[in-house]
Amino acid sequence: MADEAEDTAAGTQSIDTQPVPTVGIDRADAGPGQSLVAAGEVDLDAILQGLEAEDGELPEAAILAARGHSAAITPKLIEAIETATATLRRGEPFDGNLPFYAFYLLGEFRATEALPAIVEALSLPEVELEILLGDALTMAGSRVLAYLASDRQDVIDALIDNRLLYEYVRWEAAGSLKYLVRDGLITREAAVERLRFHLRTAIDNFDEPVIGFLVCELDILFPAEAKVEIDEAFDKGFVEQGLIDRDCLARTYAKGEEGVREYWKQHEYSAHLDILEEFRGWKGHDDGGEEEGFQENLVGIDDKFVDIDDFGLPEMETTLPPPIDQPIRAERHPGRNDPCSCGSGKKYKKCCGAPGKAK
Repeated sequence: MADEAEDTAAGTQSIDTQPVPTVGIDRADAGPGQSLVAAGEVDLDAILQGLEAEDGELPEAAILAARGHSAAITPKLIEAIETATATLRRGEPFDGNLPFYAFYLLGEFRATEALPAIVEALSLPEVELEILLGDALTMAGSRVLAYLASDRQDVIDALIDNRLLYEYVRWEAAGSLKYLVRDGLITREAAVERLRFHLRTAIDNFDEPVIGFLVCELDILFPAEAKVEIDEAFDKGFVEQGLIDRDCLARTYAKGEEGVREYWKQHEYSAHLDILEEFRGWKGHDDGGEEEGFQENLVGIDDKFVDIDDFGLPEMETTLPPPIDQPIRAERHPGRNDPCSCGSGKKYKKCCGAPGKAK
């Protein structure tokens, strides 16, 4: 698979990687709201440092500067992912935000020359991949692959079939097909046929982890042609309970193909990537962000338990209110791996919690 991915580099358009003139920028001051570009010149290292910032804020200035100099910054972003991947593969510690933003930006830039580095990163084991990309894998993985491998469907197929890969990498690869259909790059029939082939192969080889994912992705595409394989997957117990159920498929069949196409329009299934649009309300950038930042400050608090007696405070008498008959429960929002509350039968992160879904 890696050899196939490396072949993509030869067929892509080269990027001008000539040194870019720098300006005198104090990188310590290159925070949100401050420009990293002056008089048409740019300091690529300052942009990278801005993307690496760990102050809990979305690095808007660095993202905008990277967009403005995408051709020059792309090789640096690829190098950042390659370096971090190699570090983790050696079993060495890694901590940084740059690969997360690089993954998104390379997708935004449709930098097909990044495909070998992305495939190599996606081949990391689960724990290392979580360190490298965090939620970027499930939030943008299928869209990044749809952009970078739109003409390398053999790479997508290899990712889906590779049983050594983290199961969510395989799902994101399968999920890229719906974006290619929605954006008119392949037909619905072609996508269904490919997913049906993968489902048939997975059933025959008892490849259980990917079977449920394939059924979920087929459901989005109105999978009438694959009904035999889907029914077999359910009958043999290969579809994880809570991932998707037969009632969900029945509703899809009842809609018909036109109904499914209307559903796509409502849910904006497009490979469109805009990291600022998706994260502008993240980590303190809106009124609700303070809570998010506060939660981040609690990381590790269980490891540093503090006894209130250590502060030497005087003892206080406390009068407790009388007990109530029924407990008060705060409304619980579904976790990304919980069943979606809309009743679709899918996991939340693949239904109403998916990026681009109409709220």
